[in-house]
Amino acid sequence: DFSVSPDHTKLLYSVDFDGSERYTAYVKNLETGELLADQVTNTFGDLEWLADSERFLYLERTDADIRPVRACLHTLGEEEDTVLYTEDDTMFFMGLSKSRDGKYIFLRSTSQLTSEVQYLEAASATPAFTSILPREHGHEYSVDHHEGEWYITTNADGARNFKLVKAQIDAPEKENWEEVVPAQAEVLLSGIDIFKDFFCVYEVKEAVDYVKIVPFGGEPFYVDIPEAA
Repeated sequence: DFSVSPDHTKLLYSVDFDGSERYTAYVKNLETGELLADQVTNTFGDLEWLADSERFLYLERTDADIRPVRACLHTLGEEEDTVLYTEDDTMFFMGLSKSRDGKYIFLRSTSQLTSEVQYLEAASATPAFTSILPREHGHEYSVDHHEGEWYITTNADGARNFKLVKAQIDAPEKENWEEVVPAQAEVLLSGIDIFKDFFCVYEVKEAVDYVKIVPFGGEPFYVDIPEAA
């Protein structure tokens, strides 16, 4: 994985030297080309910068675990890292991502049937993860952010093919949800991408992929996707 710092001066990347999927993370100064002394071993997968371009998050494996078990914070130039979260349930696998606007970093914990998403503010001086919706067996969901609201793709309330709802950041509970895209019996809502003025809805119907554009305050429309030759 790799990630360019928000100020565009540093490249954070990880390398697996022996195929074990245990990575070492490095930081390169993009202005001078030099590698910084900061090296983090036993990482796995995702890397995300905080807004100050001096700290980043990574997932750590222990010697005994194949899955990542801790989400950690590293500050450039410091030897000791801070553990922000430990995933004790061996059925859950973690991943990191960032909202498209760069304001929030998400920590996903997922099993075959259940998921939980936590978040922290990328600009926080004292970052700590907060759960958006506590894990509930059988509830799968994912989250993105736009203008102070969470956009939640969820299978709650019998939405086997998923639906899209939104809620204020400080009130994400089900009773505060506003439905944005309803669940459909014959159409799978496979994901969304949120931009400044619109969002994309990815659908699958009868094994065919569709992309719907939904402008904020406008009428949705579908994008023509040419069939593969």
